[in-house]
Amino acid sequence: MDNISLESVDKGINIILSLGGMQLAKRFDFQEPRNMMILRAIFFISQGFLFLMLYIINKKLNNKDERKVTVTKPKSMFEQQDSIEEVEEITYQEYDQRAFKSALSSSVIQFIIISLINFFMKSPLPLIIQSISVYKNLIFNPLFIAHIRNKEVLRPYEENKLFGVVKEEEKENKKRVKDE
Repeated sequence: MDNISLESVDKGINIILSLGGMQLAKRFDFQEPRNMMILRAIFFISQGFLFLMLYIINKKLNNKDERKVTVTKPKSMFEQQDSIEEVEEITYQEYDQRAFKSALSSSVIQFIIISLINFFMKSPLPLIIQSISVYKNLIFNPLFIAHIRNKEVLRPYEENKLFGVVKEEEKENKKRVKDE
């Protein structure tokens, strides 16, 4: 059971949220303007909370963390699939900044797309799912776990397990950095 990655759990919960959102959408009449306005208010409050958390993460990223992590450089869509994977060594701070930029850009794009879908198509389901997924990030997103909940996480984030424990090597690295 401790071999389940947080990413896998996060994807599974997204499916459950979609199914639960569909059931919730059936229970309420979102054709009624009052219900739709309440849902939109919940959506905007949730998104405001998300951007507040991202702002807090951005402020915390200024703390220098010189521990190193080895990551594979992502391939651009124009590179050949058979090309050799490039590996680079970066600090935790750089890794977290990249994850922050990715989270911020995806959050902004999702906010715009979902707002437009709701505005033009009057579909409540995306609002329901996005309103809930903001709080799901607090539990399962390693960037939020590390900087909002102040828990130790492994880098690269894909190595984090649901019930996993931080490796002894990671604890030693943290002690060594603090001693310096």
